[in-house]
Amino acid sequence: MKYLFALLLASSSVVHAAEPILVWGTKYSYNKSDFKPKTVVNGNIYTYTSNIEMLLDEYDDFIGDYPVLTFDLSAEIMADAVPYPIPLSLVASCQNDSGYSESLGFSQSILIEKYNFVLPARMNVFNRVKTNGACKQLRIDIVPHTGELIDLDAIIKSIRFDALILSDAQ
Repeated sequence: MKYLFALLLASSSVVHAAEPILVWGTKYSYNKSDFKPKTVVNGNIYTYTSNIEMLLDEYDDFIGDYPVLTFDLSAEIMADAVPYPIPLSLVASCQNDSGYSESLGFSQSILIEKYNFVLPARMNVFNRVKTNGACKQLRIDIVPHTGELIDLDAIIKSIRFDALILSDAQ
């Protein structure tokens, strides 16, 4: 039995996927490797996206309804050097199994160099939403707002994303 458990543990660590969020009030943390880069025509990475599975957004027999979910999301983007100030957005949405998406909110910040040091871009989204059980995935997009196409992978050193999702009766 010990060997079976070790084999299962070893096989599960081969595939890297973002840890699912359990709606109970535990804070989950993710990093750059949990985000998938999206490229544009010239091959540069232009956005980072993560689809994180959500568990237990379900009907609650005790309250006789779907609960209100409180989303407390934050991101910190770090860079070593930037060619010019780069505005970034954190866009959060809920997706159901059929692909329907409901916006949870967005936040903006800027990567800017000051005194030979790049200040991290910090963004927060806080929202209370009754999803009626439709939030099966939390989709997070990190998008730059520049007039030219840049390679984000060459600029962004790290991404730290934290998610805390609480469930309560209305």
